[in-house]
Amino acid sequence: MLDTLVIISTYVINMSLSVVVEYASSQRKRILLLRMEANYVPDGWLRIKFGSRINHDFSDPTKFDDEWEKLHIKLEKFNNSGCDKRFLL
Repeated sequence: MLDTLVIISTYVINMSLSVVVEYASSQRKRILLLRMEANYVPDGWLRIKFGSRINHDFSDPTKFDDEWEKLHIKLEKFNNSGCDKRFLL
Protein backbone atom coordinates (compact mmCIF):
# COMPACT_ATOMS: atom_id res chain seq x y z
CA MET A 1 0.00 0.00 0.00
CA LEU A 2 1.17 3.51 -0.79
CA ASP A 3 0.40 6.71 1.06
CA THR A 4 1.17 10.21 -0.07
CA LEU A 5 2.05 13.10 2.22
CA VAL A 6 1.70 16.58 0.80
CA ILE A 7 4.18 18.87 2.51
CA ILE A 8 3.38 22.42 3.50
CA SER A 9 4.75 24.32 6.48
CA THR A 10 1.50 24.23 8.47
CA TYR A 11 1.68 20.41 8.64
CA VAL A 12 4.58 20.59 11.08
CA ILE A 13 2.43 22.31 13.70
CA ASN A 14 -0.35 19.76 13.21
CA MET A 15 0.46 17.06 15.74
CA SER A 16 -2.51 14.94 14.71
CA LEU A 17 -0.86 14.53 11.31
CA SER A 18 2.25 13.21 13.02
CA VAL A 19 0.07 10.50 14.57
CA VAL A 20 -1.25 9.58 11.11
CA VAL A 21 2.32 9.37 9.78
CA GLU A 22 3.38 7.20 12.71
CA TYR A 23 0.43 4.89 12.13
CA ALA A 24 1.19 4.59 8.40
CA SER A 25 4.81 3.78 9.27
CA SER A 26 3.77 1.15 11.80
CA GLN A 27 1.64 -0.46 9.09
CA ARG A 28 4.71 -0.50 6.81
CA LYS A 29 3.09 1.78 4.26
CA ARG A 30 5.35 3.62 1.88
CA ILE A 31 5.02 7.40 2.06
CA LEU A 32 5.79 9.69 -0.84
CA LEU A 33 6.59 13.27 0.13
CA LEU A 34 5.28 15.96 -2.20
CA ARG A 35 6.46 19.55 -1.68
CA MET A 36 3.77 22.09 -2.54
CA GLU A 37 5.29 25.20 -0.98
CA ALA A 38 8.32 26.90 -2.52
CA ASN A 39 11.55 26.74 -0.53
CA TYR A 40 10.00 24.74 2.29
CA VAL A 41 12.39 22.35 3.98
CA PRO A 42 10.88 19.88 6.43
CA ASP A 43 11.44 20.82 10.07
CA GLY A 44 10.18 19.75 13.47
CA TRP A 45 8.76 16.22 13.69
CA LEU A 46 8.61 16.01 9.88
CA ARG A 47 12.37 16.50 9.61
CA ILE A 48 12.97 14.01 12.42
CA LYS A 49 10.88 11.39 10.62
CA PHE A 50 12.02 11.95 7.02
CA GLY A 51 15.07 14.21 7.07
CA SER A 52 15.17 16.61 4.16
CA ARG A 53 14.00 13.96 1.68
CA ILE A 54 11.42 15.15 -0.83
CA ASN A 55 10.21 12.70 -3.48
CA HIS A 56 8.59 15.25 -5.78
CA ASP A 57 8.62 19.04 -5.79
CA PHE A 58 5.41 20.61 -7.10
CA SER A 59 6.17 24.09 -5.73
CA ASP A 60 7.43 25.54 -9.02
CA PRO A 61 4.51 26.08 -11.42
CA THR A 62 6.86 26.07 -14.41
CA LYS A 63 8.01 22.52 -13.58
CA PHE A 64 4.68 21.12 -12.42
CA ASP A 65 3.98 19.11 -15.59
CA ASP A 66 7.44 17.50 -15.51
CA GLU A 67 7.07 16.54 -11.84
CA TRP A 68 3.58 15.21 -12.48
CA GLU A 69 4.91 12.99 -15.27
CA LYS A 70 7.72 11.68 -13.02
CA LEU A 71 5.22 10.90 -10.27
CA HIS A 72 2.88 9.20 -12.73
CA ILE A 73 5.72 6.99 -14.03
CA LYS A 74 6.77 6.08 -10.48
CA LEU A 75 3.19 5.17 -9.54
CA GLU A 76 2.79 3.04 -12.67
CA LYS A 77 5.99 1.16 -11.80
CA PHE A 78 4.71 0.65 -8.28
CA ASN A 79 1.34 -0.65 -9.50
CA ASN A 80 2.93 -2.95 -12.08
CA SER A 81 5.54 -4.30 -9.70
CA GLY A 82 3.20 -6.21 -7.43
CA CYS A 83 3.85 -3.57 -4.76
CA ASP A 84 7.60 -3.94 -4.91
CA LYS A 85 8.73 -0.98 -2.79
CA ARG A 86 12.12 -0.71 -4.53
CA PHE A 87 10.57 1.65 -7.06
CA LEU A 88 9.75 4.25 -4.43
CA LEU A 89 13.20 4.87 -3.05
